Amino acid sequence: MASNIIINLTRPRHFVLAMMAAVIFAISAVAAAALLQSRSRVLREGEQVTRDMAKLMQNQMIHILDIASTIISLERVDLEMRNTQSASAHSPQLLDLIRDKPYLFRVTIADANGDVVTTSMLNPPPINISARSYFKRHLSGESGPIITVGLQSQASGEPIMLMSRAILDSSGKMDGIAMVSFNLEALASYFTNLVPAEYGSLFQLIADDGRLLVDISPLPQFRERFVEPDIWANVKKSRLDMAVYQSIDNTPRIWAHRAIPGTDLFIRVGTDRQQITRKWNQDLADYAMVGLVAFVALLGLTGIAVRYADREETALNDLRMFNTILEQRVSERTQKLEALTEKLQQSVEDKTVLLREIHHRVKNNLQVVASMVRLSSHHVYDAHARSVFAEIARRIRAIGLVHQTIYEQEAASAVTVHSYLQRLAMLEGDVYGIGERGIIIETRGEGELDLNTAISMGLVVSEALANAIKHAFPDGRQGIITIIASASEEEWKVIVADNGIGFDNELDAGTGIKLIQALASQMRGNVTFLSDGGTRVEMRFPILRNPAEIFTDQTGPAATRMMATK
Repeated sequence: MASNIIINLTRPRHFVLAMMAAVIFAISAVAAAALLQSRSRVLREGEQVTRDMAKLMQNQMIHILDIASTIISLERVDLEMRNTQSASAHSPQLLDLIRDKPYLFRVTIADANGDVVTTSMLNPPPINISARSYFKRHLSGESGPIITVGLQSQASGEPIMLMSRAILDSSGKMDGIAMVSFNLEALASYFTNLVPAEYGSLFQLIADDGRLLVDISPLPQFRERFVEPDIWANVKKSRLDMAVYQSIDNTPRIWAHRAIPGTDLFIRVGTDRQQITRKWNQDLADYAMVGLVAFVALLGLTGIAVRYADREETALNDLRMFNTILEQRVSERTQKLEALTEKLQQSVEDKTVLLREIHHRVKNNLQVVASMVRLSSHHVYDAHARSVFAEIARRIRAIGLVHQTIYEQEAASAVTVHSYLQRLAMLEGDVYGIGERGIIIETRGEGELDLNTAISMGLVVSEALANAIKHAFPDGRQGIITIIASASEEEWKVIVADNGIGFDNELDAGTGIKLIQALASQMRGNVTFLSDGGTRVEMRFPILRNPAEIFTDQTGPAATRMMATK
């Protein structure tokens, strides 16, 4: 008993601690999910930033190449060549074309022999480019523009990239070439200013063989630098769009690759993943701070809740004690009620058996009375008197049939209508011998009736059925008699109909008709007699809450209608 008390006393405290642990776990789970979602969101943002920067750099590179192509395609450049007589002459006009474009190194025009005839360079030395590959390509018939990489300026020794175009004479023969060279270091500086520094992004211009032409990483070296062979093979093979890998400086980056349309050039833009995840680290610190505050607050709430739980434990113990006492008293009362219920159930069963036995004896007594009436009729020689005795015996048997029906079914106070009507039809049929006369009786009924209502309704059906059997089919005629009993929410409707000869306009109000009218009045109903291709007796009477009202005195006869149709 002591151990049970200790367990009961500590249960609220344990419940509070378990609830607080569950809350802390739930908050931790939500925070972890939020952190993972935040990290995924930051990485997606980094990929999108890298993709957007690559598209911007691609557009800028296309724009720069378009400017260079426009410059060497100007008619002004062609005129410069044709108007220059001396070799390697400086041209202020060509210098003006690239003055505001630091990424363009110089504009140069060479004749058909490869000698430079004019250039934007100040004090140019004599230069011949006939050995250059691009010159030979133009000489063989390519008009260009042709982009050539991996070159070095003959004048300054700087690494350059060159775009060239053939200048044709009126006959279509090559008269010379126009060239614009790109200063790769200046081009790197130009793109350095375009790339956002907060993401630690890199820009690289790459030749078709993987050579790095422009690299804005710290301390770029433009000579003999190539993209990682395995990465470049995938880029060339599948035009790799996005990938995450380490570059030459061993820094993991998100890389975006794009080709320059119409050229053999590619660009690559990389974003430092560590720079991107710094935002996630900031979110992590914010979540950690919020989680710490929530944890401290929960600890305080836990202490308060435990204190209140301990305070309520005394009241709970008192309540348990009173509940135990109350349960004992309820158990005692329940046992007494069960014993009393058992006695009442036994009493009800005894009364049910007794009531069924009473119905059985009443039925037997009524059969005895009916038999005595029949025996008495044997000493009466008047035919009318003997028929009266027979009708009395028949009516007594109809009343006894109600008690017999109740006795034979489980209910001790209600009559099943359909079963009762079937028995009544068999009784009347046996009395009048309908089988030999070829008369058929059909019955349809529903519901149940109390004893008093069943006796009254049974007498009405018995009288109407007897009249139909005796009078509807004279001279050996055959026919059908239908008995229907149905109930609505407020009233019963009973119909006895035949397809016999019917009656004339005036119905003979004999004893049976008067008895039907009296019974209908007693049941507070009305009865209708119709003759149209047979006789139809229809009685309607209300469903009474107190069936004993049937035997109260009634004022006035039942409403009766008679209709005859020939």
